[in-house]
This record gives sequence, structure tokens and C-alpha cells, in this order.
Amino acid sequence: MQKNMIPLEEHIRLWQTLANPSATAEEKEQAQDQLWDARLEMKERELSKTFYHQEEAQVFPVVFPEMSQIPLRLWETQPTEIRKKLSAQLTVYLTFWEEDDADDPWRAVERMMKEANLHPWGGLDEILREKNEEESERNACEIWGNPYREEDEEQN
Repeated sequence: MQKNMIPLEEHIRLWQTLANPSATAEEKEQAQDQLWDARLEMKERELSKTFYHQEEAQVFPVVFPEMSQIPLRLWETQPTEIRKKLSAQLTVYLTFWEEDDADDPWRAVERMMKEANLHPWGGLDEILREKNEEESERNACEIWGNPYREEDEEQN
């Protein structure tokens, strides 16, 4: 039963009061008001729920386009999927933690999520892009010479 709804017994009693010919006009009016209030409250709750669902459906993809593939109420519909993902992340953190990660835990988390392919906007693509950038930078250094003399001195 939904919250703030009239119990079934009360609902039946109100309708019996309305149908009862010996009930006073004041009792009938009070029963009618209670039924009407309950109906309005239920209708209002349904309208607000559909309104918010429509609002989410319209606004969410515009504001977060990369997340439009994820169902809106993921936590309600698929809690086991989220649990699996969280346990996978935890496994990754425990497996891939390195000594340098203690200095900058946020960078460590980002790196580990990329390595585990759990990054919502990257994963393998992000790793490949970074490798391509490093490769193109190395090629540019070979062709044009390294503009940073300090790095050359450190390598020698």
C-alpha cells in the first residue's frame, strides 16, 4: 500500500456512509470530502511522478549526453549490476595499486579505472589516445628536435 493512502476498511466505510440513506447530510458531505481529498492526493502524486519522469527524460540526455545510454533509474531496476561493477572496481583497486599512488590517490583511481576499462567515458580508448599522443610527441621530437633541453640532459 502506498504512503498517505486511505486504508481499504476506511475507504469501504466512507462509501457505505455515502450509500446509507439514514446517514445525515453532514456525515455524507464529510465522507465525500475525504474520498475527494484522497482521490486528488493520489492524482497529484501520479502527476508529479510522471512530470518528473518526463523532465528527467528530456533534461538528462541534454545535460549528460555521454550518460544517455544508462537507464535513468538504474539503481531501482538493476541493483545487482551496480554491485558487480562496484566489486569489480574494488578488485581493480586492490590489484593494481602501486607505490606512487599514495602520493596522488585521485590520479591513481583514474588510472586504475582506465586500466580496468571501467571509465564511463574512456577505458581502452583513453589509454590508446594517451599512447598515441606519446608516440606522436616522440616522433615530433625525433624529427624536429626536443624543445626541452633539460629532458635531453637528464637522459644522458
